[in-house]
Amino acid sequence: MSSLGILLNAATWMGTGPAPPRSKVQRWQPPAAAVPAPPRAEASASSPASTPRPAATAPEATHESAADESADEDLALPPLEPAPELIAPDVAAEESALSPSGAELAPEDAPPATSAPPAAADLPARVEGDQIEVELGDRRYLVRGLSKNKSYDLMKVSVKATRGEAVHVDSLDLYSHRMRQIFQRAAADELELDENVVKRDLGRVLLVLETLRDAQLKKTLEPKKETVEIPKERKLAALTRLRTKGLIPWIEESLTLCGLVGERTNKVAAYLASVSRLLDRPLAIIVQSSSAAGKSALMDAVLSLMPEEHRVKYSAMTGQALYYMGESVDLRHRILAIAEEEGASRATYALKLLQSEGEISIISTGKDPQTGELKSKEYKVKGPVMIFLTTTAYEIDEELLNRCIVLVVDEGRAQTRRIHEMQRQMMTLEGIVARKRRAPVMELHQDVQRLLKPMAVRIPYAMRLTFPDYATRTRRDHMKYLGLIQAVTLLHQYQREVKEVEVEGGKMEPYLDATPEDVALANELANEVLGRSLDDELPPQTQVFLEQLHELVTKACEARHIARQDYRLTRREILDHTRLSLTVLRRHLQRLVDYEYVLVHQGARGQTFTYELVYNGEARQRERFVMGLVDVARLKEEAAAPRTTADLAHPEGDLAHPWLTHGSPMARGWLTPSDVGNGSSPKGSSGFDPRSPEIARGPKPNGDGRHAGPVVPGGRR
Repeated sequence: MSSLGILLNAATWMGTGPAPPRSKVQRWQPPAAAVPAPPRAEASASSPASTPRPAATAPEATHESAADESADEDLALPPLEPAPELIAPDVAAEESALSPSGAELAPEDAPPATSAPPAAADLPARVEGDQIEVELGDRRYLVRGLSKNKSYDLMKVSVKATRGEAVHVDSLDLYSHRMRQIFQRAAADELELDENVVKRDLGRVLLVLETLRDAQLKKTLEPKKETVEIPKERKLAALTRLRTKGLIPWIEESLTLCGLVGERTNKVAAYLASVSRLLDRPLAIIVQSSSAAGKSALMDAVLSLMPEEHRVKYSAMTGQALYYMGESVDLRHRILAIAEEEGASRATYALKLLQSEGEISIISTGKDPQTGELKSKEYKVKGPVMIFLTTTAYEIDEELLNRCIVLVVDEGRAQTRRIHEMQRQMMTLEGIVARKRRAPVMELHQDVQRLLKPMAVRIPYAMRLTFPDYATRTRRDHMKYLGLIQAVTLLHQYQREVKEVEVEGGKMEPYLDATPEDVALANELANEVLGRSLDDELPPQTQVFLEQLHELVTKACEARHIARQDYRLTRREILDHTRLSLTVLRRHLQRLVDYEYVLVHQGARGQTFTYELVYNGEARQRERFVMGLVDVARLKEEAAAPRTTADLAHPEGDLAHPWLTHGSPMARGWLTPSDVGNGSSPKGSSGFDPRSPEIARGPKPNGDGRHAGPVVPGGRR
């Protein structure tokens, strides 16, 4: 009986609720020879758990009854000594050590025997960085590595248990029962403790770690909404700069101070593209060059002028990483910069969708942490976001390329000389002073960017703007061109009047109006970053032939008072004007058709072919150009023409809605495409009225004005 009682008291509690209090096992004595138990130590007597139980408790009464029935009263049984390894430990000293003070507790102050263990928040724990220290009596547990656990089903940490000079260190997953048992046995042996004591300690430490881990995960999963409060003096300086004329020259000077010499177009275009992050359809940039040409210097210089909370930069990106960024990073109206396009080659598909559609989503299967069942979960990343890439590749994914503005770094010898001169100048006294000026300039730019607000931009001259339409890729190039205009206007928002228009629900939507000066700057940049160069595509003889065609078409259009895109050339007319042989003419004409300077139209009865000259002499004004951009001087002269959305607006400022379904009731004067052919204004994109009695020479183009399939002059395909 004595051995059975000892085993029961030493067993681990596996029931529900808190374990019942246990005391040191009393040796069983025969009823006739029962003697009082020896007095206990003061420390043990002070603990409620060590108080001797009454003799009438159920287990002891049962023992006595069984003894009376089965044993002879005259037989004296010798006292049995319990096995040392089976004696339950005296936990009275442990409970006393866990009390707030070492003083003896009064009976009325003693906690009840069924009290629950202390909560995690009540345990003495100190947190210093990634180190958590928990003290339980004379035992101390030091935990490291908690921050590495990024899910709710892991608790891999390093635990160092000490008691006096005894130490035990091990790494384990506290959610693994087997690993906890191994740690408990080893720690109890090293610290000279009972294994149950270490087991209870680990449970309390686990509660503390779960509380800290859950708080860290909740904070990590919440999208970061960083708001930076600008001091009053800095805010006043930024507002003054925004309201002062000459923002574009100031940007150029600041980027030069940051170490970029020359490259004016690339500087301004990259900066404006970064500003476009505040638009509903931001621009995207790819900086292309050979190794060591300075593409990374351009990206780093522009990003240094943007607030840290408005940009996210990575060296590389895996194929699926972008889909899962929505839970940790808010990309809306931010700059997503990737150092090398090759590092994001697997994420190209996601980048293309994010740029075009403004958001991406993916559904994947994962294990439910509560039930353990496999479930599908949808992940979304919302934009708009401005994408900034660099690359050394000469061949870039075509679908990504036509969504971005490509900035080509100047690799000429003159630019190399300028860079060398700047590098030497940085080693002089003036260079040292200039480097010290960078930090205040960067800080001012970042404050300026923080003060810019997302706002709609209206282009009052939108219906009179022109753009090449000879290829389908110009549909996206046209949006880049309009985005440049909007970015210029948005940058100057503190120098423009903020207007409002009533939208759905009676809300007032603020917007800005673009000016002809904004269009002029966008034209200048578009000619460089979206344009082409004759020297890059055509040999000198073909360039001369192209200029001869330009003179021929210009004279014919002036004589007939028709638009250039409505004039059709024949080979006989070209032969008479150029005096070339038919063989040479075919060679030059085919090259111009290949590079889309000339478009081919099928003539009457499908037997003859006529040609449309797209080139309008742009190469005479600049080396690089976009064919067909509007003349800003002419735009200013026609500012009063009543054929824009501004003139169709209500006197109170309500805009007409050209995006409604064709044929819907609109403001007076609006014409549907069926009234104007392929144009979107009464006189088309060039100001020519196709309903006038004056008609172009030659047949009209069918559909989009291009013949299906390649056509060789002379009628062969």
